[in-house]
Formats: sequence, C-alpha cells, structure tokens
Amino acid sequence: MNANYTPLFKVEDECDNLKTHMFEWFSSKGFKKAIVGVSGGADSTVCCKLACDVLGPGNVFAVRMPNGTQADICDANKVIEICDCNEMTLNIGEMFSAMNTQFTKAGFDLNDAYKSNSPARLRMTMLFGLSALVGAAVINTCNLSEDCAWGNFSTLFGDNAGCYACLQGFTKTEVRMIGEYLGLPHDLVWKTPNDGMCGKSDEARISELSGVKNFTYAEFDKFIRGCPHSFSKCDIQRLIHGYRIGKFKNKIVNIDHYTPMLPNTFEHMSLTVTI
Repeated sequence: MNANYTPLFKVEDECDNLKTHMFEWFSSKGFKKAIVGVSGGADSTVCCKLACDVLGPGNVFAVRMPNGTQADICDANKVIEICDCNEMTLNIGEMFSAMNTQFTKAGFDLNDAYKSNSPARLRMTMLFGLSALVGAAVINTCNLSEDCAWGNFSTLFGDNAGCYACLQGFTKTEVRMIGEYLGLPHDLVWKTPNDGMCGKSDEARISELSGVKNFTYAEFDKFIRGCPHSFSKCDIQRLIHGYRIGKFKNKIVNIDHYTPMLPNTFEHMSLTVTI
C-alpha cells in the first residue's frame, strides 16, 4: 500500500459511514432485503458482507450465476459460507445458449464484445427477476476505479446496474482496505479481477485498450486520489481520454451510493486533453 495513500483513507470511519448510508437508504426506500450476485471476487465479496452486516444475513440472498460451468465457483461458495446468508445458484448457461442460437439464425457472427457483455446483462436480468420474487433490492457491485477506467470498465445495464451501489464511491484499493477491515480472507480480497470471459485480467485488458503499459489499479487509484504515481504524461492523456469515452455510462446509470469526502482527479481536472 502506498504510504501517501493510506493516511488519506480512514477505513474504519469510511466503513461506518458507508454502513450508515446503506441502512438509511434501505429504510427510506422500504426495502428490508438485498440481493448480491457473488462471483468470489473482491467487489461482490465485500458487498455481500456489508449487506449482511447492515441488514442481517437472513435478509441477504447471495446468488451464484455460472455460465454453464465456472472454474472458480469454490470462491463464491467460500463467500456464502463466510456470510452465512441465503444462497442459490441460477445458471445462465441455457439462456446464453438460446440467445446465441437466435443471433446465429439471424445471420450474425458472435464477436468478442457480444460474448463478453451479454452474460453480464443476462446475470442482471436474473437478479432483477429474483428481486420481483422475493421483494429485495439488487446491489450493484462496481467500484470507482472501474467507473473511471478505460471506456468505463463495466457492462452497461449489466454489472453496472442495480438499486444501490455499495462501492461506487470507492477505488479498488479502498474496496480491498474495507475487505481487510471486515476480516474477509486475503485470497478473496486480493483476487485478480477478471470478467471470466476474455481470458485476461481486467488490468491487462485495460492496459491493452488504453496503451498504458503495465496498468494496475494500485497506480490508477493513486492518480484518482491525487497521490504520487508512476504514470507518464502520455499515460495520463490516455487515461483521461478513456474516462471521457465511458463517462456517458455514469450519466445513464446514476445509482444511489455513499461518496466519501476524498479527492477525485477526474471530477476536478480539465478533461479537454487530447492524445
């Protein structure tokens, strides 16, 4: 952890503030239950634990949603065991297969963008279907780093949808700090993020798309919070350009969330930079 970053983020205070905001939101909207799609990654793990702490495990539904088979399903199982909440598996494999068949019959070749984003949208459809059945609010699991990364590194109306966004105000670094503070296992909190589809980590994919060599969320988060970082001027131009490309997603999907009173470079700098 960067020495300049750690004093900036008071994890105990921010975690308490987040839980208070979350409790007040659920109370004000009349929801007593929450639904979290759990993959076994850091974001969904932290969201599930927060929901259980705020609402009680008996009011939280943790949902596994493999696309046929999921190699790391054991990590999702571990989350559920830790949280001791309601759990179920809703497999999207047949839905995705049927969708593929229809597009293939219509004469389309299924490209990588379709294959990567469609499962995320099907998963969100599944979660909102469950929401109607059990009367629960769907938790969004995206974080600030994803929202600011190249093109907004989430799927529009897929993983960036939901009713309440636990982590939208926090960088990936801060999410991990919250996870550690909550006592969650190190291997889940520090699990390398990936979409489970393209075969690459999110960081490797962002590096590929942006042209920023060896992109990491750790360095990107320092940049977001105005801390010393290792990015070159050219890197910064590319990062700003990528943010501008994806900013429309944030405007379309503006989910209620707690925002810590911390610096955000993207909100305060001029975004007129070109490459």
